[in-house]
Amino acid sequence: MGQVTLTAMIGNIYYLLMIICLMLQALVWQQALKHYDISYAYPFMSIVNFVVLILSFFLFNEGITLPNIFGLAIISCGVYVLFAGGVKA
Repeated sequence: MGQVTLTAMIGNIYYLLMIICLMLQALVWQQALKHYDISYAYPFMSIVNFVVLILSFFLFNEGITLPNIFGLAIISCGVYVLFAGGVKA
């Protein structure tokens, strides 16, 4: 980027794409909350952790280490506990 200025940051295509993705995420999240209880919808947000790990492996050639897998397992167990406690049949 060269010198980091506000104009350079705002004009950066990756920054603009990030803002667009965040706006889309907010719109989709609002729609999800309209149709589902938060106790049902929120656990699906943890899927992002898996997507980031897999995409970083394929796009950036980052390694998938045992601590990465262990961390995802802990997150998944926590989400399961919250989900199982929040859903009323």
